[in-house]
Amino acid sequence: MKTYLQLAILLTCRKEKMNSIIGAGTVEDIHGSLPSDFERYKDETIRRAIKKLVNTGYLIKGLQIGHKNTYYLSNKGYQETEKAGGNNNV
Repeated sequence: MKTYLQLAILLTCRKEKMNSIIGAGTVEDIHGSLPSDFERYKDETIRRAIKKLVNTGYLIKGLQIGHKNTYYLSNKGYQETEKAGGNNNV
């Protein structure tokens, strides 16, 4: 079961085309692209939600940029955004 925040992260990754290792984004990239409802969330909260999404196979860990990891949408995560209505909900 995904939380509202986790679903928003998946939909944001789809909207921002973070769906390949080339288009992968950092926690800060994802946080900055989330709808304004999530501005008050701390990076650590976003990081924990992303970690859960990686552990469940919805996101894939990409390359490191400096000391920061990048993440992108897996096929499973993309299918989940289809169920949620795709880009229309972000």
